[in-house]
Amino acid sequence: MQRRENLLYVGIDLHKETHTAVMVNCWNEKLEVVVIENKPSEFKKFIEKISRKSCILGLHPVFYNYYVPKIGEGKTKSQALVCIMRRLVNIVYGMMKNKTEYREPITEEGQ
Repeated sequence: MQRRENLLYVGIDLHKETHTAVMVNCWNEKLEVVVIENKPSEFKKFIEKISRKSCILGLHPVFYNYYVPKIGEGKTKSQALVCIMRRLVNIVYGMMKNKTEYREPITEEGQ
C-alpha cells in the first residue's frame, strides 16, 4: 500500500497558449509551479521536471538512495539523474529478460 507522504500530486490548468502545473505534497503544500508552452515538445520537458522533482524530494527511496551518493561523488544533479535513468533501464531490462515483476530491494533504515 502506498503511503500518502510518498506521493507527489500534480494539478494542471490548461490555457490556449500555455499550461500551468502546480506540484503539491499530501499536506497541500505548494512545492513548485511549472509553466510550459502549448507545444508537444514541451510536454516531454514537463514530465522530466516532474520526475526530477520527485527524485529530489526522495519520493522513491530506492532511487533517492542511489541519487545521494552520486551527488557525493561530485556529479551534477543532471548527471546523477542520468545515472538513475540508466539504473531504471537496467531494472526494466532485467524484468523483461527474466519475465518477472518488479520487487523493491530490501533497504535498511538510515541508508
